[in-house]
Amino acid sequence: MHRRSVVFIATFLASACTPEPFENEGKQCNLALECGDHSACFAGICQSLGDFPEPFILEVHPPRGSGVLPSAKVVEATKGSISAVFLPEPVTIYGTLLDDTTQEAMNGIMRARLLGSQVRLPYEVTAIVSNGQYSVDVSPGKYVLEFKPDAVDERLPSVTFRDTDGEAFHAVHPMQRHLRYPQSTLVSYTGTLVAESSRETKVAGAVVFGFAQNTNAEVISSTRATTDASGQFSLVFAEAVAQADIIVKAASNPWIPETAFTNVALSQRGALELAIPLSAPIALTGVVQGVEGTPTSGSQLFFEGHQGDSLFKANALCNTSGAFSVLLLPGNYLVTAIPKTSQPSTLSRQELTIPSEPIVLPLARKTLIHGLVTQYDGTPAAQTHLSFDILNVPS
Repeated sequence: MHRRSVVFIATFLASACTPEPFENEGKQCNLALECGDHSACFAGICQSLGDFPEPFILEVHPPRGSGVLPSAKVVEATKGSISAVFLPEPVTIYGTLLDDTTQEAMNGIMRARLLGSQVRLPYEVTAIVSNGQYSVDVSPGKYVLEFKPDAVDERLPSVTFRDTDGEAFHAVHPMQRHLRYPQSTLVSYTGTLVAESSRETKVAGAVVFGFAQNTNAEVISSTRATTDASGQFSLVFAEAVAQADIIVKAASNPWIPETAFTNVALSQRGALELAIPLSAPIALTGVVQGVEGTPTSGSQLFFEGHQGDSLFKANALCNTSGAFSVLLLPGNYLVTAIPKTSQPSTLSRQELTIPSEPIVLPLARKTLIHGLVTQYDGTPAAQTHLSFDILNVPS
C-alpha cells in the first residue's frame, strides 16, 4: 500500500457536508484520537466527520513557535469538506537537568514524545536545554522526555527519561521535574564496519547509530559514531545493554546504503563486526509528464530503494524539458515526482528496479479538499498548516 503525501496551506471554508450520528457523538474530549472513527474533537465535544469513501491521515500543525502539538487522527474523505479539528490547550513540563557525577548544568535538545499515538509518526515537541533549564509545551497526554547532549564529543548518548514512578509523564497540568544525566553509568562498545563482499575491506566515512531498548521495546538510550579510516567506531550507551538496533548511513562516502541491523548482541569483551553491501552506482534517466501528457519542468524526484535490509535514497530535479538523470545503487525503488506548486497536478509514484531503461512518470490532477480548523476554545485557527497523507487502497 503506497501513500501520497500532499501538504496544504490554505484558507479554510465551512463544512458543507451533513454529519451522520456515531457512537461517541456528544462525548467530551481533549484530542481527536479520543472520538473514534468518522469523528473529530471540536470545541471539546466529539462530532461526526460524515461518511466519505477514501481514508486518509490528517495532521494539523499550529503556527510555528506556538508550542502546541498537532491534533491528528485517521479520518475519511474525498472531495468536499472536512469537519473541524481540535487543537488542545498546551501544558508545560519544566525543570532542571544536571550531570549526575559533577552536578554541572547540561545543555542540549529535549524532545517530548507522545505515547500511544495512532498516527503515522509519534508526536514530538523539541525545546532547547540551556544552562540546565528546560521547558516543553505539549498537548495533554502521556510523554517520555528524550535528551540529546550538546557536546563536542558526538558519542555522548541521548537518554530517555520517565517520571519518578517509572511511568510516562502524564501531562494534564503544568509539572516540574528535576532530571539527572547518567554520566556515571556510560558504557562503550567498539566495532568495525566492513564490506559484505570482502571482510578485508574496511568501510570509512559512515555514521553508525545505536538504539538500546527496554523489555517493552522502548528506546532508553541512543548514540552515534563515525567510522574512521580503518572502519572502526565506538558506541556509548547510558548503561550496559545486552543488545541494540543499529543503523548505518552514509557520511563522507555517499555510496554507502542505509543498512539496518536488529537485535545486535553487544559485549565489552569483544569487538563487533558489521557487514554492509557495497555496489557501483548506475545512471537512470527519464522524463516527467504533466496532466496533459506533455513534459513538465521543475519537478522534484525522490528515490527510495531497497536491497535486502539496505536502503538508499537520492533525489533529482527535472530540467526545462522535463528530463532528469540520477545515479542509483542496484535495487528495487519507489520514485516520487512532485511538481511545482503552480502546476495543476499533484505528485505521482512509480516502482522500478535498477538497472532500468529510461522511464516516464505521469503526474496526476489535483483534487480540492476544504474544511474548518478551530482551536481548543472553538475559535478559528488561522495560519494553520494541514498535512494530508492519503492512503492508496488497491482495488
